[in-house]
Amino acid sequence: MPIEWYHKEHSLEERNDLYIELATNYSVEAIKKCLNENLLLKKAIDYSSIDAIICVSSTGMLRQALMHGS
Repeated sequence: MPIEWYHKEHSLEERNDLYIELATNYSVEAIKKCLNENLLLKKAIDYSSIDAIICVSSTGMLRQALMHGS
């Protein structure tokens, strides 16, 4: 977030909503890069071969929302 964002009060709901949005976007970006990484993989991995993705949050918040794709 830009430094100016931190100069204003934000509700817990607003911060959580932003967390869900950014965590989801960053996770998708990281997964796509990992599945197509040609330095470690002999060939790209198809999305349909993934059964589950485990997500760890150091905050301990919103794990249900991320797990259920909210």
